[in-house]
Amino acid sequence: MKKISIFIDDSGVFHSNHNYFVYAGFCFISDEDKISAKKRYRSLNTKIKKAKAIEGELKAANIERKHKNALFKVLKDEISFSVSVNLPNVHASVMGDKKSRQRFKDYALKRVVKNLFKKLIEQGLINKNDDIELFVNIDQQGFATNGLYGLGEGILEELKHGITNFNYGKFYPPILEGDFVVHTKSCVSENDYLIQAADILANRIWNSYEKQVSELRDIPNHTFLNLP
Repeated sequence: MKKISIFIDDSGVFHSNHNYFVYAGFCFISDEDKISAKKRYRSLNTKIKKAKAIEGELKAANIERKHKNALFKVLKDEISFSVSVNLPNVHASVMGDKKSRQRFKDYALKRVVKNLFKKLIEQGLINKNDDIELFVNIDQQGFATNGLYGLGEGILEELKHGITNFNYGKFYPPILEGDFVVHTKSCVSENDYLIQAADILANRIWNSYEKQVSELRDIPNHTFLNLP
């Protein structure tokens, strides 16, 4: 089976007092790509920590802009993706209910993963008939552990079985035809350099919308999705 790994973190607060919420991450279609990216990111990360005498994790929220930019550049040519939610446009009934907010976040992730896979197929990086094992790694801060199983099932349904929207009587066909298995894992970012890289990316994209600086979104190999 072809092994594909994605690493996801979020930026912003999913609350009606805020403007934007972002999930972003990286996708690796081979273990070699993943290991190489991790080594390169870890190397610069270690260098910055040593130079600044920083203990613990380098988080986007508490490091200088030049270091954020340097860390972003290490993996900027890798396959990446993001979904940004314009919160004032989300229905009040969703924003007012905790479970509905979580369902919307699930929906956002499923949609961007589907768009990512469509692009991988278009680019010839994968074939719709491939047998694929997808490993979804997500920062534990950004996701309730008990919601991970549902997320995995949702991605499987969206990509392999297709989705019926009963409100509109519309069927969205599947995009994969081979065997497809989804594994989900909640990660402690402190122990995972690729989740840390996703944190830097998510923060950059959140800033691009929050501060209206579109150049921050000049990212090659990136799949963007805006909701709702």
